Parts: sequence; structure tokens; C-alpha cells
Amino acid sequence: MPNSEPMYLHYAIFLLPNLLLAIDCAKNRRELTWFMILGLLGPLGAVAYLTYFWESITFPFPIAQVLRQATQAKTQKRCPHCNKWVDRLYDFQDGRQQRQLCSICRDQLSAAQR
Repeated sequence: MPNSEPMYLHYAIFLLPNLLLAIDCAKNRRELTWFMILGLLGPLGAVAYLTYFWESITFPFPIAQVLRQATQAKTQKRCPHCNKWVDRLYDFQDGRQQRQLCSICRDQLSAAQR
């Protein structure tokens, strides 16, 4: 029994990344060499383009930034002064001592020092 799917669909799936990356290449005004690499090498050219321009690909969305945010774990830390859970602790100079505090405690202590 022959396969009922047309063969051009298989080619379209393989060449879709090349088309998207060619749009990115034109949008960011890359060298003409990259168009030729994407056109002649097919999926292997797409892998080369992704590897070389990983941090600066912006079409259809900034890939590296989205993946970094998706894989980055959200960790909260406890403020030693007020004992609350916060996303970020800030440096605070208290006399000779360097401390890590939440933004609220840091603002309160810096206002009290003035």
C-alpha cells in the first residue's frame, strides 16, 4: 500500500527552519554567504546558522533568551534582617560590615543612617 502523504510535505518540514532563518538573516542584514549556506546545505546549513548566531537570532522570537528564561530555575532567598522570602538580595554597607538584605530592609536601614 503506497504512502498517501505527498512527498513535498516532507521537504517542506525540512526546509521550514531554513525559511525562518533566511528571514532572520535578511532582517538582521547578515552577509550574503549565510543565504548561500542556508540554501545549499539545507538542514545542515540551518544548524550551522543556529550555532553561529545563537545569541542574536530574533525571528520569530529571540530563541536564546526564551530558552534561557524557560530553563532558569526561580530561587528565592530569605532576608536575614526581616526573615521574608525574596527573589533578590542587595548589598548593604553597615559600618564595616557588608550585608545582603532585601530592598525594603536596605531602604529602611539607609534612611535610618542619614
